[in-house]
Amino acid sequence: MTGTEDRGPKTENGVPHVELRDASRWYGNVVAVNAITVSLASGITGLLGPNGAGKSTVLHMIAGLLSPSAGQVLIDGEHRTVVQIVPGPPVRPLILRQSRREDEAGP
Repeated sequence: MTGTEDRGPKTENGVPHVELRDASRWYGNVVAVNAITVSLASGITGLLGPNGAGKSTVLHMIAGLLSPSAGQVLIDGEHRTVVQIVPGPPVRPLILRQSRREDEAGP
């Protein structure tokens, strides 16, 4: 590419919000995503495909939970770095209970 070609929808500053350039992800010999190139600006976008097509893998790469094995993932023109998830203290579930009056009142 020469850099002057149109690469799809742009934001007001001329850069797509999300851009994947020849992004691939594989696990050993298994190819999960193979050289996908897409530019996304504001709006609603659907990601459709059969089971095992790589939809979740693409979303994980965009979210920064996985890095591509090849290619690039850019968010607002900047390379996406993989988020390091650090385990924290366990979270106690919040259990809401009805008062006795609510129980007696019924539905």
